[in-house]
Amino acid sequence: MYEGNRRFKSKNKRFEEKNNTEEYWKKLRNAFYEIFNKNAGELSFEELYRYAYNLVLSKEGKKVYNGTCELMEERLKEISSEQIKPAFPVDEPGNKFQSNTEIERDLEFLRIIKNTWDNHIMAITEIKSLLMYMDRVYVPRAKLLPIYEKSQHIFRDIIIYDENIKECIINIILKQIERERSGEMIDRSLISNIISMMLDLHEGNGETGLSLYKSIFEERYLESSRVYYSNLSEKFLDENDASEWLKKSEHHMEEEKDRTEQYLSTLSTREILRIVEQETIEKHVNTIIEVNILSYYIFSI
Repeated sequence: MYEGNRRFKSKNKRFEEKNNTEEYWKKLRNAFYEIFNKNAGELSFEELYRYAYNLVLSKEGKKVYNGTCELMEERLKEISSEQIKPAFPVDEPGNKFQSNTEIERDLEFLRIIKNTWDNHIMAITEIKSLLMYMDRVYVPRAKLLPIYEKSQHIFRDIIIYDENIKECIINIILKQIERERSGEMIDRSLISNIISMMLDLHEGNGETGLSLYKSIFEERYLESSRVYYSNLSEKFLDENDASEWLKKSEHHMEEEKDRTEQYLSTLSTREILRIVEQETIEKHVNTIIEVNILSYYIFSI
């Protein structure tokens, strides 16, 4: 009789513990959802931390980790389909130059990407503080990434690795750079924020892979710059004096250096200056020398 009661109590205790863990996770998940929706004002940090702590203590670290990741994925997919993709800019057909409406659509798209990133980082920073015990105890044992770094990979995979979104971001930034080269004012601060996001995000499954700035943007930026300066130098030298072009080349190099320092990345400074030098001077050195010799000959007669 005594043994039967003990077995019954043991089973009842396990059942209660299972019910508790399910209840704790349900409350934790709901709280995380509210945090992602910026409705965390009424939540108790101490209570939520205790739920997370007790779950990991009850060997439910996997549930918390995987469940948090799944919630992030769900939320980002919602934002992608409901906010980002409907905002894809569409160029007006037949127009070589962008209208003000098209330019504003481009900038609005970048603002949505920036806000999505900012809100994601704000939310996961708060969630990370609630899951400190999980990061300290469960994550190393399971050989997983800390939840903050994992959240960056999830953002990268769902938002930036979406081919259409990625192409949109890159093309808009390149168009903005070309607009500025043509003398127009652009929103440097907005572009700087997007570039910073790409510098924060990395390739691979670890914490120290190649930055997305390097892997998806830099090559396109440098190649478009090469084409721009190749066309510009050909046109200018057809219409102007070569010695004047040397002054212009120096000015362009100063401008490009400023761009990398102010809103792109100094990781590209050396490469962009080399491209400007190659396309504006080295490829035309014979023309420049010939014109200078001819000028000297004419003025010496």
